[in-house]
Amino acid sequence: MSGVPKGKFVAFAASPQMQVAPPHLVDANLLPVAGGVPIVTADGEVIGAIGVGGAGDTTDDRIAQRVRDSVAKVVA
Repeated sequence: MSGVPKGKFVAFAASPQMQVAPPHLVDANLLPVAGGVPIVTADGEVIGAIGVGGAGDTTDDRIAQRVRDSVAKVVA
């Protein structure tokens, strides 16, 4: 939805600037947890995303990135 890895969004959501208006209050569809990464074409177009959850932020992020990299090889 935002075109950035969820890990970056998590850091943004935790920043002091966002304490005034947490993302889930701005848009109930935004969930600031790690484990989601966009699939981006070589020219920068976001064509989808991979989401992984349940194993903890670091593991979820790592698995999502590996899956995204595998998918990118197929759609390249």
